Amino acid sequence: NGKNPVTYLHPKMENYLNKSYGILVYQEDILFTALELAGYTWATVDALRQAIGKKKPKEMAQQHEIFVEGCIKNSGLSKEKAEQIWELFVPFQGYGFNKAHAASYGVVAYQTSYLKCHYPAEYMTALLTAESGDTEKIAEAVEECKRMKIEVLRPDINKSGVGFTIEEGKAIRFGLSAIKNIGTAAISSILSARDVGGFRSLGEFAQRVDLQKVNKKALESLIRAGAMDDFGKRSAMLATLENLIAQSHKSAKQLTSGQTDLFVNEPLQNSFDLPDMEEMAKEQLLADENEFLGFYLTEHPLQKSLNKLGDMVTVEIAELNSEIPVGKSVTIGGIIVAVRKVMTKKNNEEMAFITISGITGTKIDAVVFPKLYKEKGGSSFWQTNCVVVASGKVDNRDDKLSLVLERVRKID
Repeated sequence: NGKNPVTYLHPKMENYLNKSYGILVYQEDILFTALELAGYTWATVDALRQAIGKKKPKEMAQQHEIFVEGCIKNSGLSKEKAEQIWELFVPFQGYGFNKAHAASYGVVAYQTSYLKCHYPAEYMTALLTAESGDTEKIAEAVEECKRMKIEVLRPDINKSGVGFTIEEGKAIRFGLSAIKNIGTAAISSILSARDVGGFRSLGEFAQRVDLQKVNKKALESLIRAGAMDDFGKRSAMLATLENLIAQSHKSAKQLTSGQTDLFVNEPLQNSFDLPDMEEMAKEQLLADENEFLGFYLTEHPLQKSLNKLGDMVTVEIAELNSEIPVGKSVTIGGIIVAVRKVMTKKNNEEMAFITISGITGTKIDAVVFPKLYKEKGGSSFWQTNCVVVASGKVDNRDDKLSLVLERVRKID
């Protein structure tokens, strides 16, 4: 702000940190510090860059020693001062850009922020389509749409395209490609048949599409995902699926062979009626939605309990990443979606490995050691479909984050 003088840990650092007010910001700043203070050459400094960039502990330890000794020898720094400068390098193991990379990201960040602000529906539609192969990212994007008050509509056999599309200027329609078990051949057959007009019934749909491409598995996925809700109750459509496919194949075979009978000229949609039966329970409808879309689109069956988490958590599961240091204590909230109980080899005590899913569907694995496992009442407590608040320490094995739990409580 021009009121306070810029300070440097060593006078030589002013040569390359004067533009960033004495702060190490870019990858080049590390390289110049090693060159100027520790006596590295351009040939040897690349080893330092690789050790930091690729997070190699053994090489980092070697470079640490070389750097500190170099600072003492070439710049007259004390060991304590050299160590202080080295500590500034450590955060770059988590994330660090060179100037060109940072500038490019800055431009892209500005562009995407502008689009999200001024064209929110268009931006989120493009984002959802780009992430259509990753259900966790789709779930996060849908949650962001809710925050932005953009409605995400269920898939519809008469309105959905391949990817996500804008509808009525402000809503986003779920794309067919994001439904489980619906491949490109099935989608092409559906869209091709729809070119001449929408489908009015399940029977008409079966008559007009190629059932070799839109097979039984695909049909069931479309029904369970809610894409055919305009045709009737999902329970009724599923109950008649076998008979519908059999009739459709028979009709197609007769037409191909030139055979005729009393019904060959009668459209299948007129001769095929859905049975009058109760719809499936709401819990089952939501469970199907979660299975075939990858998350709960309309509502979460445990939403009321999830809404209570609020200020109880220190971080959302979706926000956990490799930048969070190992050993840091965090409190998360979510649903236990998987439990694997095991016995310890040493004392033959029961413990568990669990998976907790956040409100957006992002999951994290957690370890429950015997002491906590027993404190909470054993196997009766550690069950799936329970909303919990869990506190523990971050762990990172094989570049995969997990938690070592210390405290857990259920939310009713």
